[in-house]
Amino acid sequence: MAAPLHLAPPVAEPVHDRDPIEHSVDVAHLDAEACCLSALMQISAAQARPIIDTLTVGDFTDSAHGALYRLIHGLIRRGQPHDYVMVAHEIDQHPGGIDHHRAQLRQHLVRVVGAATFPERAPHYAKAVVAQSYRRSFETAAQALQEATATVATDDLYEYMCRLGRRQRDAHARYAAICAATE
Repeated sequence: MAAPLHLAPPVAEPVHDRDPIEHSVDVAHLDAEACCLSALMQISAAQARPIIDTLTVGDFTDSAHGALYRLIHGLIRRGQPHDYVMVAHEIDQHPGGIDHHRAQLRQHLVRVVGAATFPERAPHYAKAVVAQSYRRSFETAAQALQEATATVATDDLYEYMCRLGRRQRDAHARYAAICAATE
């Protein structure tokens, strides 16, 4: 008898001996990135375009989510259907052009599909992703400034700090714009 067909390798069972608060980031329906991706795959291209014009791959903490976003973004830009099935098809058709192993990316796609999102909330999920990225950017800027005190010439420190400040100002403007668009 033939072995059963598996569309994606099984997702690992959740670990129950961990702190529930710590474990909550592993639950897809509590993950803004997973919810955003799930909702993007359920809305029309016209509804998705303002979101993909705002989001970048770098906004995603999880590199697999970033890879899935890159695929969804590409499908929408090319005017192709961008639902779950077509994203899975993209994973299978272009395994060499993806930063992740195909099976692992399909596992992430299954997890995202299971996020049970509300498609009409896609702009709000995108806002949450941008907000998380914005908060991380301050940590990155602080680390860069701390490193600069040891590696950048004294005469160049002020300009370096100003560059970081301008980057944070731009990040703030981007965050403010998505907040205004979702009110």
